[in-house]
Amino acid sequence: TASDANISPSWLSTTRHPEVAQDQLAQQVAIQTIRQSPGMFLWSSLVRMGWLWTPLPNPRPDSILKWPITLWYIGLYLLAIAGALRVGRSNLNWPWLAGWLLIASLTLVHAVYWSNMRMRAPAMPVIYLLAGAAMTQIPARNRLDHEPPA
Repeated sequence: TASDANISPSWLSTTRHPEVAQDQLAQQVAIQTIRQSPGMFLWSSLVRMGWLWTPLPNPRPDSILKWPITLWYIGLYLLAIAGALRVGRSNLNWPWLAGWLLIASLTLVHAVYWSNMRMRAPAMPVIYLLAGAAMTQIPARNRLDHEPPA
């Protein structure tokens, strides 16, 4: 019957769609590898999370843009951390909670699957909002939009 777990719908036929069989084989190999080497799986997951959130871009090693980009992201991350601390308990309320759930889900997905800094793009608005929350603490005399007294 069609409800039998061993029978795939016709559109999933492995003869018509060999990538389905390839995906199933890759999944079986991955699960077997994880079971055989859980420590390596954990380490690999941590490495992938690091690649996801690293401030260091991966252009050519001699690229002149590498270090300004790295400094930008370090500053952004520091401001976002300060903003998260400033927001405080509100991090657990909507809409901040939605942002944190987005960051967590994106991180968890890319801890298992491949990742690089481009994969964090959906969560970056949350990071920018947190950084902005930190900047609301800057006194008016130090802000760029403040005109000095005459």
